[in-house]
Amino acid sequence: MFRFFVLSAFVFVNVFINAQVKLINGDSLIEAGIQLHDEEKYEEAISLFEQVNPGDTTYYTALIEKANSLVALEKYKESITLIKSILKKGTENKAMAFNLIGTAFDENGNADSAIFYYKKGLEEFPYHASLHYNLGVTLYHQENYEEAIKNFQEALYINPFHSNSHLYLGEIAVKRQMSTKAFLSFGTYLAINPGNNQILVILNNILLGNADEYGEIDYKLDNSAFKELDLIINSRAALKDDFKSNIKVEAPVVQQSELILEMLEYKKGTGDFWMDFYVPFYTFVQKESFLSHLFIHC
Repeated sequence: MFRFFVLSAFVFVNVFINAQVKLINGDSLIEAGIQLHDEEKYEEAISLFEQVNPGDTTYYTALIEKANSLVALEKYKESITLIKSILKKGTENKAMAFNLIGTAFDENGNADSAIFYYKKGLEEFPYHASLHYNLGVTLYHQENYEEAIKNFQEALYINPFHSNSHLYLGEIAVKRQMSTKAFLSFGTYLAINPGNNQILVILNNILLGNADEYGEIDYKLDNSAFKELDLIINSRAALKDDFKSNIKVEAPVVQQSELILEMLEYKKGTGDFWMDFYVPFYTFVQKESFLSHLFIHC
């Protein structure tokens, strides 16, 4: 009887300990690790991810998060080796793995390999906005602007709220000194991320006709759909005394933006992404409430 009691107690304790290990080695470890990563405590985060048991259903998620922290530590080769092993397993986190290995190669100065893995990822996940975006970023820095633009645009077709794709399209427009296109992209970025004063300052300078201070890229981007409006913006028409503003905020960026919204008109058949993607939205919104949201929050 005594032996049976001891055995039963042993079994109970064993089951209890195993249950605790499962609990610790599952989502809780990964959640704690991600929090440490967000606090830039990457080494500590990795130590938690490494505690997840290989038999746990969250094991490959932990490996992905570890690879992400390795990239943050600039341990690119170690991260690449780990991600390659993950990709061989065909896990559910494969899209993120392609993103990470592309980033690791790119940050390590190997753009060609980064492009290879982003494209390989897109073969399996053609509607993954982040893969299109990251490929676009790498292509942009390779000065392949045409393909970069296509990927930023594709990312936005998939996810219109992908703010950094708006940001890059705005930057490209600025470096081609296309004020209206820059406003459309940066304005949408600010609508998604109100409070980014740096972008607001850039937009203000652009609408004051100072886009040239941000440099120029050697790429011919068609601007025929907005050429006339750009001429009006560059003349600073909204800053003249005869322009009657309905917005209480007195700032050049607000008045110039108000003028753009008043004059924007959707035109079919231009084949221009900015016209087809942005203008229907801007012509639909209530001008006063939109501009107030855009600039009062910044």
